[in-house]
Amino acid sequence: MIVGVHDAESALMILRNEKALFPLSTFAFGVAQSSQRELEQNIGAWVLFRDGRVQEIHEIHKRGLYGNTLLEKAKSALFGAYNIETRLQDVHIAFPELAALVADFLLLDAKNEDATFELDNPELIAEKIRSAANADELFQLISMPAPQDCLDVF
Repeated sequence: MIVGVHDAESALMILRNEKALFPLSTFAFGVAQSSQRELEQNIGAWVLFRDGRVQEIHEIHKRGLYGNTLLEKAKSALFGAYNIETRLQDVHIAFPELAALVADFLLLDAKNEDATFELDNPELIAEKIRSAANADELFQLISMPAPQDCLDVF
């Protein structure tokens, strides 16, 4: 599946190798300020959507400067912003297994001074995440920010 930038939504990016997660706007699937090499470091990351879909970033390719007009493209050249194409593939994982993974990573995040998620009681939240019925409930437990407050470029 190729992801576009319209109708951005909040999603949870899961970096399994780094044992980390962070809120991501799906707008990021179409815009980057990174080199191709840096973009490729995201390949293999999982993305959990509010509707419960889990997809893995399979490919990311630069497709030129960001913007539709000459002025927008000039600004993009100045700031290094590019249109990108992100291809995702479905991941088949049982939700309880995914919720346990998110809970574990959330507890690791809480130990960092610059934690991504500011939670009053991470242990209690992690316990509730493990018993969450679906992704929407999980997103509510971690107070998933609105798309405009999430990472919106790679």
